[in-house]
Amino acid sequence: GEERRLRALVPTALQPVMGLTKFLAWVRAQGLRTAVVTNAPRDNAELMLETLGFKDYFDALVIGPECAHGKPHPDPYRTALQQLGVDPSNALALEDSPSGVASAAAAGVKVVGVTTAYSSAELRASGAELTVPHYVGLYCYCPGALPPYPPGDRPTIWFTAEDVLSNFCPGHPVRIAGKVWPTSEHYYQSRKFAGHLELQEQIRQQPTCKQAAAIGRHPDNQHKFAPSWDEDKNSVMITALLAKFTQNEACRSQLLNTHGKVLMEYSEKDKYWGDAGDFRGSNYLGKALMILRDHLMARGPEYVWDGDGGEAEIAALVARTWPQARGAEAQGR
Repeated sequence: GEERRLRALVPTALQPVMGLTKFLAWVRAQGLRTAVVTNAPRDNAELMLETLGFKDYFDALVIGPECAHGKPHPDPYRTALQQLGVDPSNALALEDSPSGVASAAAAGVKVVGVTTAYSSAELRASGAELTVPHYVGLYCYCPGALPPYPPGDRPTIWFTAEDVLSNFCPGHPVRIAGKVWPTSEHYYQSRKFAGHLELQEQIRQQPTCKQAAAIGRHPDNQHKFAPSWDEDKNSVMITALLAKFTQNEACRSQLLNTHGKVLMEYSEKDKYWGDAGDFRGSNYLGKALMILRDHLMARGPEYVWDGDGGEAEIAALVARTWPQARGAEAQGR
């Protein structure tokens, strides 16, 4: 039946939510007690934990249907708290469904909603006090989960795709060369296809950054990349950032508020623009933002680039960000 098919698919199809493995390792390293609270049948829950390699990260496994009442009733979380010997006021639940959020909240536990299956609004309506798209958004703020910039004495801000510092943060349009782009990511992806005006416009019209990026990164479109893309992409990125952080005051303010701190984009997939927390990535987005931050502080609060001209300014920012550009590193998204 359907249950048997699901169990057959688990070993090959199941993947952890981004950042979950490192987050659990951090939690375990702190000596915190943990439990899985689920409405899934015990056999399925144990199979998933075993497949993901998470079995040893948890002290208890509570199955909702084995309690007097399953989720959204508070019984499963009350059972977990009792087994762990933890007071609700000292507990935190991470949930991805409205019924799970409601169960934890009813047991007096503060809840962070993970928006892998339901929207932030749906999880908040059920009682979540905070929502995140994945676990990177949590452990970026967990003490010691990610290291400070070597040699370890510089305050470091790790940001992800949902932060204002990222090109993927929605709601901050940019005007460049007479056109308005929904985000800096839309502009960056479109510039891969210089000479393909229809494809560029298709990217510009996408409702979200992820949809724009999906077109820009699709294997079927790679043969349409501009021949000079690897040489041009750095200046394209600087152009997008200059527009975003001068034309949107909220973005400028947030960037300037990071003064004195090292900026690191956390990315497990892109070692050119980001870094996976091990300092093996080039982190050129973080470096570009730090150079731009200094530039904006020098230009003063009234400075806004209108999206036209500025070639010399952009070239100077590129030269400061990539003082010794290496062709072998031209592997960014």
